[in-house]
Amino acid sequence: MKTPVTILSGFLGAGKTTFLLQWIDALIRNNKKPFVLINELGTSDVSGSVAAAVYPELDIVTALDGCFCCKRKPDLHNYLDLALSKGVDHIVIEMSGMGNPLEVVDTISEFGYRNRLFIDRIIGVIDGSLIAMNQEILVKNALDAIKTADEIFINKSDIVAPAQRQSVEDKIRSVAPGTLHWVSQSRVSPTTLDEWLAASKDGFGELNPHTNLNSVYITIPNHPFLTAIKIESWIKKFSISLSRTIIQPGKIVRAKGYVRLSGAEEVYLYQFSNGSHDWQGATNLGESYVILVGKELDQKQLQNDFHEHFPAW
Repeated sequence: MKTPVTILSGFLGAGKTTFLLQWIDALIRNNKKPFVLINELGTSDVSGSVAAAVYPELDIVTALDGCFCCKRKPDLHNYLDLALSKGVDHIVIEMSGMGNPLEVVDTISEFGYRNRLFIDRIIGVIDGSLIAMNQEILVKNALDAIKTADEIFINKSDIVAPAQRQSVEDKIRSVAPGTLHWVSQSRVSPTTLDEWLAASKDGFGELNPHTNLNSVYITIPNHPFLTAIKIESWIKKFSISLSRTIIQPGKIVRAKGYVRLSGAEEVYLYQFSNGSHDWQGATNLGESYVILVGKELDQKQLQNDFHEHFPAW
């Protein structure tokens, strides 16, 4: 049975930790044994110490000094393996204030975790008063943190004037298609959280009704004209930049896999992220494949299109 993973994201000061404590309450109330992983950009354990003080009996681990989307991404495997070794019922990951949830999705979509973990929900918390202030750089960072969330809590509703709310919602909807909820002090109805847990469903490999993203597994048989350029051109057909654009159905945002290129003795680890392609020599001896992460991806359609891209199969 796969273990659900909830990802909590939001810019610095949005109110993520207050929501996290409520989510832990809901898990315990529903007889779940959670593993909580908190990522801090700096070297001080702020959120982790708060959560540990409230729930000293739980497994609460803090990863300091770097985000899971960059410096600390290699360590994410170790934390996920630790959680799985403890036999927990639910994994909760609170991203740093500058973290990109897609990097965690990318890791969980890897072959080694696809049969053990699934993304239950990506929950975003955003400071509505910051969006209302319209300071461009801060607004961009705040929106970037929640654009892939399927549930978005617009926090600090008590200090956002009613006349400004529509403008705030419009700015969020310009980049994020998730369901919007206005809240004050990140307070959410316990009934809502209980209902979410009751509706938890594994659909990451297919199309999860509770998240905007899914992943598909594309097999790559040997082919005499399998080149890096041709694979990159095929990925480009379906990819999208994550600058400030809503992810459209059928679009790829991440790709990762092992590919044996024609004429090459070694296998290559291929990765695609935000418009960039990377190839590195690897030692994988299994079949060639690539895992695609995107919105409402169709396994059969993509597999067939890949074959058509190499007509002399």
